[in-house]
Amino acid sequence: MTSPWLVRPATLAEAEVVTAFLRAALPESLRLYTIYASNRLAAYVADCLAATATDAPRFRLLTTTDGTPAGLAEWRPQPDGLFLNQLVVAPRHRRRGGARALLAHALSAAGTEGMLRLDVFVDRPHVLDWYRRLGLAPEATRTWTCLPLPPPSAVTHPTPPPDLPEADARHRRYGFSTFQLALEGRTYPIGRLGARLFRTTDAAVPADREALLALAQLDPRRQLLCIAPEPLPGAVLARSLRLAAPVAAVRAALTDSPAPLCPRSPVP
Repeated sequence: MTSPWLVRPATLAEAEVVTAFLRAALPESLRLYTIYASNRLAAYVADCLAATATDAPRFRLLTTTDGTPAGLAEWRPQPDGLFLNQLVVAPRHRRRGGARALLAHALSAAGTEGMLRLDVFVDRPHVLDWYRRLGLAPEATRTWTCLPLPPPSAVTHPTPPPDLPEADARHRRYGFSTFQLALEGRTYPIGRLGARLFRTTDAAVPADREALLALAQLDPRRQLLCIAPEPLPGAVLARSLRLAAPVAAVRAALTDSPAPLCPRSPVP
């Protein structure tokens, strides 16, 4: 039977198409806490599409045989495999094997026999079930918590991060950025999302008073989004699971499945 799908690399001219699929992959309530909420996301996508670095994100479009875009996969190569950032199929094209076609292409194009990893929010059971049927299993749990920063201290004057000017330039272009917060004996990677949030995946940051004061000194308007294994005091926004499986096992599950393994809604 001839497949109704084509999967191909997205072109630079399709940056806006890719951006639209990335935004559609998450409901707005979750998208607000990711880079996908940025109104300058298309500039980031365009720069990624033009990049030649081996670790740059890969974007693949799912299209119908007449060329209509129907879905998207985004992944990054990893030293031990690949990390799937997004897999999404437009609503009117679901339940026809499009997600399976995209995932199979990603696994084939990655050219690796390592591990496939991805994150799924726990309040999307249909997506979790789809990946579990492909053999992926939970590897870690993360809680997304929003924490207020302390008032800036008049006696605390931290040294500005040395990479802050470069991060500021990226922030003006993309609406998000990262920098290194260097304190005595420790350094934390810190993200910025829009004008409202700092972001960290290091659970040590909320417990480090000096780090919190340094962030408040940099921008007292922001709160801290911490994505960590354990809940923290603050507003819990979401919980996610890190799923993992050997690439070879997932590839075999896609090949052996007798029916289209297609989720009913976008995969985060």
